[in-house]
Amino acid sequence: MILADATPSWQSTLSVAAMFGSGLGVIISIGVLYYMKRQSDTMRQQTDLMAQQANRPNTISPQPLTVSITEELHKTFAAKEEFEQHVRLNREEIEGLRLERKNDNNLLHEKINKVDREVGGLVASTSVQNQTLAQMDAKITRLLERKA
Repeated sequence: MILADATPSWQSTLSVAAMFGSGLGVIISIGVLYYMKRQSDTMRQQTDLMAQQANRPNTISPQPLTVSITEELHKTFAAKEEFEQHVRLNREEIEGLRLERKNDNNLLHEKINKVDREVGGLVASTSVQNQTLAQMDAKITRLLERKA
């Protein structure tokens, strides 16, 4: 609050600007007044906020939700045996899906390996054909050189 008490009033600021007799001085003093007003408003808001926080009791906001899981389980499943039966059925279904995924994965790998072998055979065949063509080209070149 010391700064709020030390700030000059708008009359004194304008009178100082008028003493210098310049329009620029008046504009600058108005700017200074505006800045000082904003600063004092900000300080007032901060002190009000601190006072509110000091008066507020220590509470957790928002309050944690209270969830009663057991009541929901009793509503969903009438007995423990029924619940265990649902758990067992879910596990069996999950195991079936895992087995199916594993079989699909193995089938996919077999198909990929088959394509890999076929591509490897084509690469080898292409290499042999390129060598044969190179040999034929060399023989044709030699025949043309003999005739020339």
